[in-house]
Amino acid sequence: YYLYALFEKLLTQQSASESTQLISTLHQVADRIPKRSLMIIFTDLLGDRIPLNELLTAFKHLAYYGHDVVLFHVSDTYSEIELKFDRKEYEFVDLESGDKIKLNPLEFQKIYTAQLKSYFHELKLGLGHIGVDWVDVDIKSSIHEVLRSYLTKRMGVKK
Repeated sequence: YYLYALFEKLLTQQSASESTQLISTLHQVADRIPKRSLMIIFTDLLGDRIPLNELLTAFKHLAYYGHDVVLFHVSDTYSEIELKFDRKEYEFVDLESGDKIKLNPLEFQKIYTAQLKSYFHELKLGLGHIGVDWVDVDIKSSIHEVLRSYLTKRMGVKK
């Protein structure tokens, strides 16, 4: 109940229009929960571009207290990561800020996917060095499939 109340408090401190403040939330949680806790984080990491070093520092803070951290990176791989859309202009709306932009995704697909994949690759490497498990989750995947795959890997059992 304590963790539920803590998360509820952190979530209600922000309005829906504010951007998610992942780094400050991670630092707050690291300081407040009992040492050596299991932290399971579900995020798309697509809010404001979070500087890699700041994000890794926040995760190091969790590791310092001995927390076992699992990051489930949730995304719609086809549209959010690969940016695969029809050849026409779309209006994209940031669900956190409400900002809107009109563009043809195919004009930006190569550079966008290259930069995003590079950022995630560097983040995965950095998190791996501090002992954080990274699990890619496509929103089209069944939660049972995702959890079974992760838990099998974690237990060291071969499929």
